[in-house]
Amino acid sequence: MKIGVTCLGCRSNHFDTVAITAQLKKRGVTIVPFTKSADCYLINTCTVTGKADFQSRQLVRRARKRNPEARIAAIGCYPQRDPEALARLTDADYIFGNREKRDIAGFLCGEEGIPASRQVRVGPIESETEVINFGVWADTGRNRVELKIQEGCDRQCSYCVIPITRGRPRSVHPDRVRSAVESLEEMGYREIVLTGTQLGEYGREFRVDFSTWLRRLLGETRSARIRLSSLEPWHAGDELVELYRDERRLCSHLHLSAQSFCDGVLREMNRPYLGDRVGRLIRSVVEARPETAVGVDIIAGFPGEDHEAFRETCSAVSALPIAYLHVFPFSPVRERSPPNCRGLPRSGRSAGGWQSCRSWAGKSGKSFSPDSSENGWRWWWKKGPAGTENLATAPGPGWSGEQARISFRLSFLKKGKRAERWSG
Repeated sequence: MKIGVTCLGCRSNHFDTVAITAQLKKRGVTIVPFTKSADCYLINTCTVTGKADFQSRQLVRRARKRNPEARIAAIGCYPQRDPEALARLTDADYIFGNREKRDIAGFLCGEEGIPASRQVRVGPIESETEVINFGVWADTGRNRVELKIQEGCDRQCSYCVIPITRGRPRSVHPDRVRSAVESLEEMGYREIVLTGTQLGEYGREFRVDFSTWLRRLLGETRSARIRLSSLEPWHAGDELVELYRDERRLCSHLHLSAQSFCDGVLREMNRPYLGDRVGRLIRSVVEARPETAVGVDIIAGFPGEDHEAFRETCSAVSALPIAYLHVFPFSPVRERSPPNCRGLPRSGRSAGGWQSCRSWAGKSGKSFSPDSSENGWRWWWKKGPAGTENLATAPGPGWSGEQARISFRLSFLKKGKRAERWSG
């Protein structure tokens, strides 16, 4: 049997997709590119924004058009949030939530073959106590591999649907993580990306501080570089800054989910920090290790963000040693969103979000296009066109925000091909 597999969204989704692919291969399945004809298509969906919902449905329709006789499985966060909508708006044959997707390989490769009838399997994620798919390793043929060590979130930010799609925070025991890192090192991986829904929450149930544990992990393992996928600003303190200064095996890359630098907007987002706190953190990390590439997420056009609030965020970004931005337009609240989203706009495209995103480029006199692979916009600031694509090494020693704006690079995906635009 031939199965085409694809996924949208975060590194946790990518980790799950690699694990499911490995399980399918063990059962004798031939994995083919999603763009080729197959007997079955598997789509690990994303629902972080309305655009992610659209892209998930679009992938189902493309698979059906590619082979009308194929069976199509849509799994993950979109089914977990609103299985009825996905069933109504697409003709996916199998709709599995986040708990159920761990069993999708056995379901598709059962002794009786692929079931003919449509099936929707979405159970409550709130009671899940394990990190899904941990312990399934695959030889991807690459030097870098993701390792999901934490899952779930209970922060209740006012714009976010993640708490109802990933469940409560839970972590893999530190001893199991150390053993996993050792196994991946033995498999030849040279870089391990630690990932999680709220990576900085790792170890909370074991009364383990993330930064303290990370220092111990680096001391107990041998050779592989360790990269952090993304952190919330309140999870990065002085000890993490010291780690960036002292530990050369910790990759010189830090991604922060800042969302805004305006205190009023952060308050409306229910984010527990001030913009100045993020600015001090970014400066501290770059001072401790000048080659560190710091990136931030920004939500543009959040309800209540006026021109003054927008300019406040723009000014902070311009003044800080930030290597790249990942800018999202605000996504209106959809059906089946959690209670924390109540009171926000529920329909229509947020014009302010799209206009604000365009303004990010306009402020610098640059043109830009959307990065459709990430549901947002991404900028890379460098010292010159000869700079490397590796975000971990993009800024050189002595790098500053002003130097970085000497050149500007934006890359985006369009119809599977990479297009690039430079402005000096």
